[in-house]
Amino acid sequence: MNEQIINGTRVVFRDSIPAKFGWNLILPMNKLSEATVAKRQAIIDAAGENLPESIGAISAVDMIGILQNSLSWQNIVALVRGAVQEWGFDGDLSTDKCCDSLDTLAELIPLISRARAIYFGIDLSGEAAGGSTNT
Repeated sequence: MNEQIINGTRVVFRDSIPAKFGWNLILPMNKLSEATVAKRQAIIDAAGENLPESIGAISAVDMIGILQNSLSWQNIVALVRGAVQEWGFDGDLSTDKCCDSLDTLAELIPLISRARAIYFGIDLSGEAAGGSTNT
């Protein structure tokens, strides 16, 4: 397990997503992965000869838009609940309403980003860390 401070609050993450939360995420997370790859490829194709200058754009793909088009609110909640062992936020992780009062940009988006990395088995340094081989 690993810890992170998000918006001044301690969050302890699991090393992987338990099946209880992850099973119903397989199809939506594959959709998210495919959308991310397609967006990156579109940027590469548009960059043409300017690819070296476009690397920043590739790594800063509009993840929020892709998330909204790929995952339902229920998927987001399951992903966060599956990835987080404990936290100091007000929401009760044992309920589906745990994320309802989180700040969207300062709390929810960082939680989703970390949860997505855990789901796909990617650690913060970008190394494969076991888990799904889908990216």
